[in-house]
Amino acid sequence: MPRDGDPAVAFDSMRAAGLDVAAPTGHATLLSIGGLSTAEWNRTGRLADAANEPGDVNVWFTGGFTDLAGSSSMGKLYDWVAARRRWPT
Repeated sequence: MPRDGDPAVAFDSMRAAGLDVAAPTGHATLLSIGGLSTAEWNRTGRLADAANEPGDVNVWFTGGFTDLAGSSSMGKLYDWVAARRRWPT
């Protein structure tokens, strides 16, 4: 049942609005009272995986992007980031 802040609604609405990328956030509180529970976190992950369309990766503080051809594994992605990172000063 959709409710305010439901990630299922958020992912669908972001895609319908033509967004290629989004960074939804979750907020947890003590004992999940009024916050995000483990079950909701896991559900959000499944919804994000289902909404994902593999493509380019934009990495903050690098000034560039990479794709599956340049970063086909986590190790290659790490090497790519490490060679280009420009941390804010």
